[in-house]
Amino acid sequence: MRLNLFGRYEENYFTRLPLTKQDRHKSRRMTTLGTLGQELTQFGDLRALEGGAGPSASKKRKVFKGKGKKRDLFDEGLWCSEKEFKYYVTRFHDLFAVPEGTELYVVVGNHDVGFHYGISPYLQERFSSAFSAPSVKFVTIKGNYFVLINSMAMEGDGCFLCRPAELQLQKISRQLKCTKGVGKCVKGMELEHYSRPILLQHFPMYRESDADCHEPDQAPEDLKTQKFRERWECLSRESSEVLFDELKPRLIVTGHTHHGCNRIHRKDIHEWTISSFSWRNKDNPSFMLLANTLVVLSPTAEDGEIEVRISVVVSPNNYALSKCYMPQESTVITTYMVGAAFILIWVMLTYRRLCRRSRRLFKKK
Repeated sequence: MRLNLFGRYEENYFTRLPLTKQDRHKSRRMTTLGTLGQELTQFGDLRALEGGAGPSASKKRKVFKGKGKKRDLFDEGLWCSEKEFKYYVTRFHDLFAVPEGTELYVVVGNHDVGFHYGISPYLQERFSSAFSAPSVKFVTIKGNYFVLINSMAMEGDGCFLCRPAELQLQKISRQLKCTKGVGKCVKGMELEHYSRPILLQHFPMYRESDADCHEPDQAPEDLKTQKFRERWECLSRESSEVLFDELKPRLIVTGHTHHGCNRIHRKDIHEWTISSFSWRNKDNPSFMLLANTLVVLSPTAEDGEIEVRISVVVSPNNYALSKCYMPQESTVITTYMVGAAFILIWVMLTYRRLCRRSRRLFKKK
């Protein structure tokens, strides 16, 4: 299999975590790869697709979505009528249809149900019922744990939305600690094995601004230094610390700000903020691929080229990230303008040539 590591719109990252004994003897070399087909998990504004490859692959795949202008599914989910909401849901499933046997998970955004102050039990229940998206959801995929969180439920004020979310987080935390052998365990609480979870949510974790973000799709310089308001542009500092303490995630994937960012919390917790997947909000939209895999390479030189063989081992201790970019809108517009100019020049030259030919024919007559 020939592998091009320098895709035009793709930037690759790899995070190496401690390997298990089973993984270690299989690995000769680990590196960042581009798209690995079905092995990759895709966050398109926040999309994620997880599947396997080869005969041992599971037939059932998982897809995480939180799609839209601010990684929300809808622009007007908090204002629309029941009839309009049903239309939006149908349109969403039509636009982002998944194959039969694929499970769909949704991460809610503030444009879907509103900011914390504007969420009513009706709006929350309507969205949750339509997409089976409670405020906190725990998902297990091939030994990898995902925690999907409603960012607006992290206010910490004990309201109808926040209190159940806090209790569910505490339950998940106890399960993880029990499995790790920390604290008290109740019968049936222990998970199959311990693995630090991957956290998916709409708001970024607390940060003062985007000043320390240095991604190709980062915020414009005039916006990077603007201070974030807690609970509006990001989670509060207190809520962020609670999530760090309770879940101890290995990876956090967020959105909301329209611009890309990569931060590291507490030395080993990576947070990726995905930029808007929309030309309306971003000149260079992007989405992210996440592979819950250990990639093992066996390069051999043939005819002066490197041939790469890839075997994929699902491992709860490793993941690979790849950020993929759409063509820049400015590039597309420039291409249209240049194309239109060439067409105009061609029309003018053709017209002049035809005119000259007509004049010559007229003179001969």
